[in-house]
Amino acid sequence: MDKKVKIYKGANGVYKNIINHIDDPNFDGLEAVDLIIEKANVGEWADRVVIPAPQFANTKWIDQPENQRKVIIWENFDTELIMQDFYNTMKNYKLQN
Repeated sequence: MDKKVKIYKGANGVYKNIINHIDDPNFDGLEAVDLIIEKANVGEWADRVVIPAPQFANTKWIDQPENQRKVIIWENFDTELIMQDFYNTMKNYKLQN
């Protein structure tokens, strides 16, 4: 199985695409989440767990071990590394044209 996670839209690692929208009440944070997932996919910020896609029925998740469709779950986020990267980015930012 391919270990890459498709990033559908968002910051794609460009900090300036996020920072100007943080205080905007209409900003949903998708770009920031994409960036965190992208960095986690490198394997430094979180553990990647792939499971067969469960089914949701009658307010409960039902395991489907035979399901060929997979779901990626990110867990055990290393908040210290995330915050260290954030502060390092803020301290050593580079403006892009």
